[in-house]
Amino acid sequence: MLRLISLSSGSCGNAVYIEAGRTKLLVDAGTALNYLGTHLADLGVKIEDLDAILLTHEHSDHIRCAGALSRRFGTKVMGNPDTLDALPPSFGRANIRAFPVGERFEVGDVEVEAVPHSHDCRAPVGFVLRYGGKKICVATDLGRVTRPVEIALKGADIIVLESNHDFKMLAHGRYPGRLKARIAGDRGHLSNTTAARTLARLATGSEQKVLLAHLSLDNNSPEIALKTVSDILARENIDSVKLSVAGRLAPSPVVLA
Repeated sequence: MLRLISLSSGSCGNAVYIEAGRTKLLVDAGTALNYLGTHLADLGVKIEDLDAILLTHEHSDHIRCAGALSRRFGTKVMGNPDTLDALPPSFGRANIRAFPVGERFEVGDVEVEAVPHSHDCRAPVGFVLRYGGKKICVATDLGRVTRPVEIALKGADIIVLESNHDFKMLAHGRYPGRLKARIAGDRGHLSNTTAARTLARLATGSEQKVLLAHLSLDNNSPEIALKTVSDILARENIDSVKLSVAGRLAPSPVVLA
């Protein structure tokens, strides 16, 4: 059985816990170490039992406690070579391992594939994880849905997909024009509408559990994200996609497959 929980999501910090068989993984570790340890303990997981942290990219809201966690417990921190090269000196002497992009590799019981993204950093990736005939896709911090991302999302049983902003809220909000352009651009973040259209386009008819993630505090809300995505799916007569929202500083519902 696969178990996935988003522990935190958004500019406040990102961490997704995935358990598959005997293997315990984090995708990103962008929260405070104490926060991470507390919420893992609530799940019955000891922080020292994590097998690896998979980094999507080097932005601070994705790596904040990864170095400290690795130095304290010896946990592997895994990233593609460009991301690892971009880590700040403050990361320290962590247990760092490189992985290839676009090729499958194993971490414990899980088969992992890093999928290249479009975001304003060195070499961002998302992940496809496979275990027991089930497929998870984690795809956040991407300005557009490229062909590799579509392939990664297709047929996934569990999807963590960015639904960052409502375009009207962003357009009429308080952010300066340059920041608005960055967020809405091809190397920024996905809007609710783009997330919804992507899910509709790739829906297979089989049940898919979707966590809408990385919601903006200023330019979105859980209610607006859910309504926008739900309405678009309903217009396409798609009822196989089961939606929930990843909270900013709160664990999501447990998602099982």
